[in-house]
Amino acid sequence: MAEAFVGIMTTDRSLSPRPRAILQSSELHRPDPYRDHLREDGVLWLDRGECIDPEFTALAGHILREAPDHTLFAYPTPGPLYRRLASYLEVDENTLCLTQGTDGAIGTVFQTFTQPGDIALTTDPTYQMYDVYARMNGVKVVTVPYRLENGVPRIDGAEIVDAIRKHRPKLVGLPYPDNPTGYALEESEMRAIVEASGDVGALILVDEAYYPFHPASCLNWVPQYGHLVVTRSFSKGWGLAGLRLGWTVAQPHINEILHKVRPMVESSGLSMYLAERILDHEDERDASIARLIEGRRLLADKISALGFFAVDTACNFVHVDFADKRAEAAEVLKSVARYRVFGGSILAHFFRFTTTTPELAQRVIDCLAPISTIHGSKIG
Repeated sequence: MAEAFVGIMTTDRSLSPRPRAILQSSELHRPDPYRDHLREDGVLWLDRGECIDPEFTALAGHILREAPDHTLFAYPTPGPLYRRLASYLEVDENTLCLTQGTDGAIGTVFQTFTQPGDIALTTDPTYQMYDVYARMNGVKVVTVPYRLENGVPRIDGAEIVDAIRKHRPKLVGLPYPDNPTGYALEESEMRAIVEASGDVGALILVDEAYYPFHPASCLNWVPQYGHLVVTRSFSKGWGLAGLRLGWTVAQPHINEILHKVRPMVESSGLSMYLAERILDHEDERDASIARLIEGRRLLADKISALGFFAVDTACNFVHVDFADKRAEAAEVLKSVARYRVFGGSILAHFFRFTTTTPELAQRVIDCLAPISTIHGSKIG
């Protein structure tokens, strides 16, 4: 009889074989999917980095309502989206691989280019899925920590370069800008990190999920570096997180390997139809991002004027430290907006608010005004 999993009790007549030992680790866990529920109506959903711009969402809804029947009943055909995306990005089709958002890109890269015992290098904190996929694949993670300078998260590119040379990782994972800190390295620092990765034989994955909130990019460097993978998504700049659709750009010899582990069909027909159509609306996308950046700056400036410490970022969110008013802030925000906190990191004392339009951001500002630390404060 097969040996039962450690810690699992069963009365089944026959037991399944053991999974990979790595997956039995108690340190590897995922959020409980059965407890998930939709967030409440009537409050602003500013907790998950989504596009909170009703005007642009309405455009996407209009396109969705025009979807032909075959996007539902037929197996998807990804070719049209590959060709449209290649034209839009001005890259060759054989450099593209569609993924389930940047999350899927990270998982695919770990699956194709790492083995148990390898080292991956990231920052700390960074996007949580780097650590999850590393654990899934038996990869050791080495991190370069952020520090607070005058209350703002900071890191030096030279520190990352030194760590790459010291640890000689198989994979370097670096969001640009970084998430959840929102910090963006200088272009010269990114170039040095890419080149240091190549010097030690590492693949480097640059995650540009927040492009073009931060307009700098490594995409045009791909032809120069055979070890560089750049990933982007329709979730942030294009405001379509519900599609779960992103892509990688890499030289053909890397792209060929990435395609070997992708699903039979990369995404749903409905998602690919909407993605292809939304690419025709770059002007509207840019106008939406302009509104959201204006709302982000308004939120940071006016919350600062209320006496709280606000950190604007290169992404689509703002960090706010309410200090000894934290409990009061949580109370007044209950009926107005959701936000996110990052416990166990240097960001633990911040509330993080996703950006929204100036009109909607004003709701958050107005609800916080009564707890202002500045006597007689009135923010309009």
